[in-house]
Amino acid sequence: YGGDTPAFHTAIGYFLLGWTIFTAWMFLASLRTTLALMGVFLFLALTFLALTIGFLGGGTLWIQIGGWLGIITALIAWYTALAGVLASSKSVFALPTFPRS
Repeated sequence: YGGDTPAFHTAIGYFLLGWTIFTAWMFLASLRTTLALMGVFLFLALTFLALTIGFLGGGTLWIQIGGWLGIITALIAWYTALAGVLASSKSVFALPTFPRS
């Protein structure tokens, strides 16, 4: 894109929109699993949504919100991953994932 920053932001915005839609579908698919996995997809969808709004609308505040939501998403994902590893390795420690079904 060279020095065409608005065109670059628009392209990134549409790229993120695709991921927002996909992640929203994954959130809907996770509704009957666990609250931990639902939390990962919910916060990831919110992260992508905030970043999409920021890049398509030109607002740096939305990009900052997306960054903070991404950090929260990472923490939830790390917790969920650790809970899965501990459960599959039959560890003496266990973390609840709050099953829904």
